Amino acid sequence: MTREEIEDWLVDSLYEDILLADDLDGGFIGIAAQHGSEPVAVYDRDLCLESLVDNDGMEYLEAIQFYEFKICSAYMGKKTPMFLTRPPRLVYG
Repeated sequence: MTREEIEDWLVDSLYEDILLADDLDGGFIGIAAQHGSEPVAVYDRDLCLESLVDNDGMEYLEAIQFYEFKICSAYMGKKTPMFLTRPPRLVYG
């Protein structure tokens, strides 16, 4: 999704005050809410890394380091986005 598509969807879903991460639109997967907390944007770690490699020209290991130190560890208050790490799929042969 593009930033514009994400923002339009958020407005349509009544979540226009969600804080989005800069330049990681390809990693956006939705919003999460938990009882007693503000809804936040959710990003997929692997899609974010893919975006850093494809769009920012980083090598994969460089993207991991950048993600860990500059993106995932950044705190921007109660509305700080969440970053989901999915387990690898198990393949049975």
